[in-house]
Order: sequence, then C-alpha cells, then structure tokens
Amino acid sequence: MSTEVMNQCGICMEAELAEILQDDCLDIIDGENITAFDFANYVMYLSKVLRINPFVEDSYKGYRIKVRNCLYGSVSVSNDYETGVSETLYKPFPTDDEDIFGAWLNLAQMINEAWYQINKED
Repeated sequence: MSTEVMNQCGICMEAELAEILQDDCLDIIDGENITAFDFANYVMYLSKVLRINPFVEDSYKGYRIKVRNCLYGSVSVSNDYETGVSETLYKPFPTDDEDIFGAWLNLAQMINEAWYQINKED
C-alpha cells in the first residue's frame, strides 16, 4: 500500500474516531478549547508512540500526559498544580485486540478521566 493511500485511510479513520469521541460527550472536549477532531488526532498520535514504547511522556494543550501501557497501567494528566490519574486492570491502549476503535476510545476515556479529576468544579 502506498504512503498516500495509507495517509488517506488515516484521515478517514481520524474523522470516524472524532465522531465517536464527540458522541461519547467527553468532558475534555466540552471543557477545553479542544475539538473532537483535534483530540482524535492526539489519541491516534499517542497510539502510534505506544506501539513502540509502553511508557510515554508528552504534553498536550498545556497539560503533561503520562501513559503506562502495561498490565495494571495508568494515564496521568498534570497541570502546574495537580495530577489526575486513571488506572486500569488491563492496558490503557490494548494492542492485542482487533478493535482499534475500541482501543482508541479506551485511551481517550482514560485521558478524559484523568483530565476531569483536576478540572472538575467543586
């Protein structure tokens, strides 16, 4: 498959993932100046990195994101003052399943959960 065809497939999948994330009503999309398409792009980017390295540290929209993609893994989201953590009994981005959209959605939901912990209104 040519690179151009692969890029086109990626764009189609990104749009479909954005639609799924929008339908899932994630707080990070509603609470920040983040579009579903932008967040889908970021989740797909993280998933590519996680296929190579199970431990990722990155920044996104002013937050520090850490993912431990292993059994009993976690996702943490930090700002300058606090950290939110989402933990799982399995992996944040399970790559051994054929349901890639389910894996992306799981990772997105875990990022959202950790983000919500530090951004919820008391």
